[in-house]
This record gives sequence, structure tokens and C-alpha cells, in this order.
Amino acid sequence: MSFIQEQRREQILKSCIEELAASGFRNLTFKNIAERAGINPSLVSYHFKSKTTLLFALLEYIFSHKVQYVANAVSEDESTMKRIRQYIDASLRYQRKFRPWNIALIEIIFNARTEDNKAFYLMEDDEPDGLYMILIPIIEEGIDKGDFNRDTDIKTVSRIINGAIDEMILAPGSSTESDKYGAVLFSMVEGYLKAEGGE
Repeated sequence: MSFIQEQRREQILKSCIEELAASGFRNLTFKNIAERAGINPSLVSYHFKSKTTLLFALLEYIFSHKVQYVANAVSEDESTMKRIRQYIDASLRYQRKFRPWNIALIEIIFNARTEDNKAFYLMEDDEPDGLYMILIPIIEEGIDKGDFNRDTDIKTVSRIINGAIDEMILAPGSSTESDKYGAVLFSMVEGYLKAEGGE
């Protein structure tokens, strides 16, 4: 795929996000996406052979975007506990900054169906979740270094953290509310993770 084709494809995906956030899944058509992008509808169908193909590509695009955003905010130079805080803060910041992307994601997951009429939210995904691939190694490292309680249930605590973050997916864009929520969440997680005698 050429650079120009990649740019056009990304333009279509971003326009699709905008259309979903503004008008909802039921009004999503190649024509509406093309109008929002300012291109001919034939270009949409050239890059995406069907609506289902487009939606699968869009899900991957949205998830990859979020994972990259959070990964960039977590510094390998910081302590494991500090990285947990960075992970939580970046994830909540993403929720605020990219609210239309979250709306588009919800519209797809709860309304889209595959070509054999299976709901997207019922589909099994064999690919590991990119966010867990950021979070779990931090927790594992903290346990190995003695920073975190050796009895930490990694699977459970990572689910609790991400689940709490997801609760803010459609929260108003108030940084004050989000920051307070993040501080309370981190305090709870820190209390659970901290090794006996740790700082």
C-alpha cells in the first residue's frame, strides 16, 4: 500500500469515527462517510469492500490508537508503582480527549453484526489485549523486584484497573472529576499492590 493510499484509508477511518459519533450506527453509510471526508463514495468502497470490513478495520484502528497513546505515556525509567499511576492517568486522559472515538467504539460493538448476523460483542478474540500487554508486565516486574506484594493476583488486579477505567468511557470531559477519580483508583490499587514494608 502506497503512502497516499494509507493516508486516504486513515482519512476514511477518521471520518467514519466522526460520523458514528455524530449520527450513530444506524445512519452510517459509505455515502455519509464520503461526504464527511469530502471524497467520492467509490473511494470508500475501493479501500473497504463492505461495511463489515470497514468496521473490523475501524475497531483495530481505535484499539491500536488507544494502546499507542497509553504506551507513550508510560516511562520505562520510572518505578513500577509510578508506571501504574502513569498507566491509570493516561488511560483516563484518553477517555476525556478522545470521547468521540469511544462513542464510535460503543456504537460498533453494540450495534454491528457480522455477515452471518453475529453480534460483534459476542465474537471471541484470540488476540491478546494490547492494554493488558502494557499493564501486566509492569505488575510482574513489581512482584519480581519486591515492590509489589508477592501474593498479588495479577489477572484480577489488572481487570479491576481496566474495568474501573472503562467506567469513565463516556464521562463528561471534566479534568477535575477525572483526576479525582484517577487519584482514588490509584490509591486503592497502591494499597493492594504495595509490598509489606514498602514505601
